Amino acid sequence: MADTQDQTVQNPPALEIPKEIRAFLENLLDSAGITSVEPEMREQMIEELYVRLDKYIIAKVTENMPDEKLDEFAKLFENKADMSQIQEYLLKNLPNAQEVFAQAFVEFENIYLEGVAQAQPIEEEQQIAEQPQEKTAEQIAIDTAIKQ
Repeated sequence: MADTQDQTVQNPPALEIPKEIRAFLENLLDSAGITSVEPEMREQMIEELYVRLDKYIIAKVTENMPDEKLDEFAKLFENKADMSQIQEYLLKNLPNAQEVFAQAFVEFENIYLEGVAQAQPIEEEQQIAEQPQEKTAEQIAIDTAIKQ
């Protein structure tokens, strides 16, 4: 019995990501140039991005939700409402729901790609710093003079 619990802790169940969102996240990784990673690593990245996207969308929904509807919306999550109930609620109570979602996806993509673009020069600088540097003739002459 303990073995079963250990396996559950070590290997949590994979997230069920809707296929349209999975396609969006896969395209996002491709757009960022993240194409040559192991399949397990890529799947982990997609799952992490999905969690971040979900939180981002919820934040955008709450920003655009009329104040008087926020408590009701929060109760849906507290009561573990299924996705169809949440979608139905949003379509009825969130002005311009489709626009809010479309804009959230575009913003999330831009934020992610900007973050990746900013991180790449840092990684390149670190790789250059880690490479052994060839000494110039002047540096060799100085080293030789110091040793004598």
